[in-house]
Amino acid sequence: MHGVRPHGVTVLDHPANDFRMRHSALTDDKERGPGFDVAKHVEQSRRDSRMRAVVIGQGDATGVDGIDGAGNRRQDPTPKPPRNAPHRWRAYHRRPYRLAGDSVGISRQPGEGAMDRSDAPFAVSVIVPCHGALDHVTELVDSLLVQDAPFAWEAIFVDNNLTPAERKRLEDAVRPLAAVRIIEERAQGISPARNTGAAAAGGEVLAFIDSDDVAAATWLRALTEAVAPGSIAAGRLEVERLNPPWLARTRGGNDPAKEYLVEGVYPVAPGGNMAITANDFNRLGGFGAGADALEDFEFCFRAWTGGMAVRPAGSEAMIHYRLRQEPRALYRQGYRYGLARARVYRTLVDRQLVKRWSVSGWRSWAMLGLIAPMAAFSRTRRASAAWILGNRLGRLSGSIRYRVIYV
Repeated sequence: MHGVRPHGVTVLDHPANDFRMRHSALTDDKERGPGFDVAKHVEQSRRDSRMRAVVIGQGDATGVDGIDGAGNRRQDPTPKPPRNAPHRWRAYHRRPYRLAGDSVGISRQPGEGAMDRSDAPFAVSVIVPCHGALDHVTELVDSLLVQDAPFAWEAIFVDNNLTPAERKRLEDAVRPLAAVRIIEERAQGISPARNTGAAAAGGEVLAFIDSDDVAAATWLRALTEAVAPGSIAAGRLEVERLNPPWLARTRGGNDPAKEYLVEGVYPVAPGGNMAITANDFNRLGGFGAGADALEDFEFCFRAWTGGMAVRPAGSEAMIHYRLRQEPRALYRQGYRYGLARARVYRTLVDRQLVKRWSVSGWRSWAMLGLIAPMAAFSRTRRASAAWILGNRLGRLSGSIRYRVIYV
């Protein structure tokens, strides 16, 4: 059962005793380590979920330090906050979050008003824009279920023009989460979807992730610890786990210990693995709605010109990033990225931060000439050629559109 609230908000019923786990995709072999006991891990996750439901839900006969009155495990009602945690984190744990309704602290009664954000017990809101077939959203949910974050958090999934079948798939997938909402945004695009999710969020910190990726168990904790007012936390993108080796070889991840500088000028955090305080996000005005691609480049440029910093969150703040596999899809994405890079370059030219022309991409043109003749005989070369060709042609088109030389 679920009730539909005003403004397209859907709150899913989630009884604590109906917790479901799909442990087949919880963690990879490296994260499990030697001697990993799957059955024990799943049972522990069930207990931890019930504990979280008590802390941010109705509580039980023993207060906030029990599990559904079972008495088989107790929790300190004021757990130790993580390093650099938001200052309101302690306040969230001083008392149980009590509302008439179910164990996740969100009323199940249809027709009632939306949740009061001022009373929300969440330190962090995880924003997930959703569009398309959602073939991998259950993998994302499984990874969120085993987060080791020691604070209360919520997940907000944004329905960005899903079909009824896709919406049903999303509702079924997110049901195991202890605190989850689905809201709607009809303006097509990842930027409007993220902005709508941020506007509905009750957390002091906003963390962004995409619906087809998978979070490491340490992701939310490590990313949140790196957040501070006046900065953006940048997580790591890892491409080997979710992609075949031939595809992973065509694209690299990012170095968690280093900043990525756009044209050597300003740092950027990946839009699908960043965190920022809600106050800073609102002050920046959110993601630019006019950006068709590389919206994170534009967002971080405004942050940089406003005096904000990008802080690498380290290897624990890791997202397993899923790449497109079909050459046609790689070409289209590469073209959009190339066009967007030309737009960003024009912005830097207008600010007199770079020269009016750049031919630094000549190496990519040379690489394309080398691998194109062999593309018919190798999937790796075919994928590389599609990506590079799309990116280069996008830059050429952008050079004409934005009146720069950026090839």
